[in-house]
Amino acid sequence: MGRLFFAAALATALHSQSLADVINVNFVETPFGVDASGSGSFDTTGLSLDFVDFDASTLIFVNPLDGGFGLGDAGNGDAYGFAATVPFGTQGATTTAPGTGDLFGIAFSGGPLVMVPTGYVSQSPLSFAAAFPGESFASLGITATGTVPIAAGQNTINLNFSVAAIPVPPAIALLGGALLAFGAAARRRARPA
Repeated sequence: MGRLFFAAALATALHSQSLADVINVNFVETPFGVDASGSGSFDTTGLSLDFVDFDASTLIFVNPLDGGFGLGDAGNGDAYGFAATVPFGTQGATTTAPGTGDLFGIAFSGGPLVMVPTGYVSQSPLSFAAAFPGESFASLGITATGTVPIAAGQNTINLNFSVAAIPVPPAIALLGGALLAFGAAARRRARPA
């Protein structure tokens, strides 16, 4: 009975641990630009703290060639080193205005670094966003589709790429229906009796 309880407690702990170690970052191409947002929590256990309280004011960017990005508010941050990232396109860095929420991303200084807000407490919730107005996946050099997972220590950072469906305004659908009705009526009149 004791072993069963221990196994159940261990399984529960491992399950909750794995849920806390995922960050989902969504890049969505819209008719107005590319919107990027994400959330999750990050476990810093076992990662080296390489930079403390650095100035991230210029680090709101996307760099598909090197597998990097920076999103959220461009305040100060801490950076943790990890083994490797995954490229998701063919172009270098494009910067944008600061976004909203927490600082989060992957930057480079001798190797890949995960950027988090200064004083970040491991496994605390993160939420961040930034916009690249007037840009497209093509203009940013993003060639990935679907999900690109990146392992960083005990964490998985899922980069999700999608194109937003362009809704057809009801007025256009109504106009199309009216044109079809006029066309059908004109065909009926044109038939010889």
